[in-house]
Amino acid sequence: MAIRLIEKQSATKIMKPAKFSRAIIIFLVGLISIFFLSNVSAQVNNSEIRGVWLTNVDSEVLYSKQETSRAIKRLKKLNFNTLYPTVWQGGYTLYPSQVAAKVTGVALEPTEGLQSRDVLQEIITQGHERGWF
Repeated sequence: MAIRLIEKQSATKIMKPAKFSRAIIIFLVGLISIFFLSNVSAQVNNSEIRGVWLTNVDSEVLYSKQETSRAIKRLKKLNFNTLYPTVWQGGYTLYPSQVAAKVTGVALEPTEGLQSRDVLQEIITQGHERGWF
């Protein structure tokens, strides 16, 4: 009697063939789906992002329109395709900001090279001209 009881318990722990086959089919469908989805995403985004941070820290690039333009032209020649401009540094914005003016009382960093300019708009315009964004 003890032998039959052990056999009965062992038999219930083993997966039945129908449940086992279903589990394998679900696993394979999931694996194939992941494979196809990864190929689709690889085909959609086949361009590499090569970006650089444009900053005013230890750099004079943003302090004159000519330097900004020269830097962007050089980056294009070096095959960069994305720009990340600094827009906030040292408690000031590097572009005219109504929000900053309202919150801090200053709409733009007081540095001479940034006054009367919208550096962010200049970078966006030049980026559009080069097909970057």
